[in-house]
Amino acid sequence: NYALDALTSGDANVAIGYDAGSSINTGSANTTVGVYSLDATTSGDSNTALGYFALSANTTASSNTGIGRSALEDNTTGTQNTAVGKGALANNTTAAQNTAIGREALFTNTTGADNVAVGSAALYTNAGENNTAVRIITTIQCWYFTTPHWGLSDKYTQFSFILVMLADI
Repeated sequence: NYALDALTSGDANVAIGYDAGSSINTGSANTTVGVYSLDATTSGDSNTALGYFALSANTTASSNTGIGRSALEDNTTGTQNTAVGKGALANNTTAAQNTAIGREALFTNTTGADNVAVGSAALYTNAGENNTAVRIITTIQCWYFTTPHWGLSDKYTQFSFILVMLADI
């Protein structure tokens, strides 16, 4: 299968990669770069897919952006979604107007609409609508003294821990 090999009347499409946009026949203004990206789309318009399997199940949906391996991979008819990061919104099928930024953000969301997830795996198991989450992961450096003689020693030990914070905005 070749890029844009089913095109009949669509215009202003760009496809680069094996099977990229290979089912587009009447869709217009689509941009797809990556193996199997946007390869099931027939009549969807104004989609952007960049990455291996990005928007690969999309059929008739329009105005989606999937950037990263498997971003919006299972989306079929959901419109106006934005996914940036490996596996972001990967299981989305029909939901619309979601924004996922970060590796596997909104990963299992299938039909929940109007969600915003920022950060690695933010709202990973979301099934609802109108949710917003920002996930911040950081390493904090801490020091403690190893001697029982308060203030009499400069011996210390450093340790680190991961802080995971979810903020519902």
